[in-house]
Amino acid sequence: MMGSKRRNNIAALDLSTGTVTALEPGRERSGVLLATDGTTVYSEASSPSMGAAKESHRGGIDAATGNPTPWNPGADGIVYSWSINGSTVYAGGGFAHVAGQPRNNIAAVDAATGVATSWNPNADRDVYAVLASGSTIYAGGLYSFIGGQARSRIAALDASTGNATAWNPAADGFVQTLAKSGSTRSTLGAVSRASAGVLRSYLAALDQTTGNATAWAPEPSLWVYAIWPGTSAIYAGGTFTSVGGQARAHIAALDPVSGMPTAWNPNSSGPISAIAVSGSTVYVGGDFANIGGSDHHFLAGNPRRSRRCPASRTG
Repeated sequence: MMGSKRRNNIAALDLSTGTVTALEPGRERSGVLLATDGTTVYSEASSPSMGAAKESHRGGIDAATGNPTPWNPGADGIVYSWSINGSTVYAGGGFAHVAGQPRNNIAAVDAATGVATSWNPNADRDVYAVLASGSTIYAGGLYSFIGGQARSRIAALDASTGNATAWNPAADGFVQTLAKSGSTRSTLGAVSRASAGVLRSYLAALDQTTGNATAWAPEPSLWVYAIWPGTSAIYAGGTFTSVGGQARAHIAALDPVSGMPTAWNPNSSGPISAIAVSGSTVYVGGDFANIGGSDHHFLAGNPRRSRRCPASRTG
């Protein structure tokens, strides 16, 4: 159930009211990953079925009708991350084939047809995060070789050739999410060290030119699963209970310059795994029952301006 309506693991919510819309994609089991280009919603699920159409772990959903589209790359393993760049959808995961073509853990497919392009960085282990940024595709994961070069868990790949660029932060722990913020790129892993050997636990900002860690050092106490970079604050969610030595339960707003937590403190009762910001509201998803001083199960919206007021928009 979502709100008062029955929805199987995936739903569309009105951005203003939080009510469930009439769209009913109907996955049998968990929908774990979503991305959209405005027309199509790309979904990764733990079950190979959606509506009346069979999909191999992932499929396209019409954003207007909720019906499955013919788009079906047919990866033979899980997809952890999508990133859309124009007419191309980049995917990272734990797979060996996409659309019938050998592609190890990272691939590019046509957004209209689902056919794999010739782009093939060939990562030797799982890719957890992909971030398309113009002519560069950033990838984070568990690998030690990608794009024809030795790269420890994070790399920048040429969007045309798939080759690794000279950008090489060399993290010593796996990287599972990426976000771009101005001239830096926020990354996270187990214990990440930039190429200059600077210690950054769980969350780091890397210079987009050199790959070196900047002075920004929030130092959360445990894992970070989600990052949303804003101009006035960078939002982070995960399993941590403190950031910068200050108590923050699973979610925090971080100063973009110092990395220290702001006064904004929703105090989630459980881990946060997804964050999105729209206007003055921060939307979060995760394994919680209470956030912002109110009962909200798994999904909530919290005003950015407040410190501990009730969530304003929910599903």
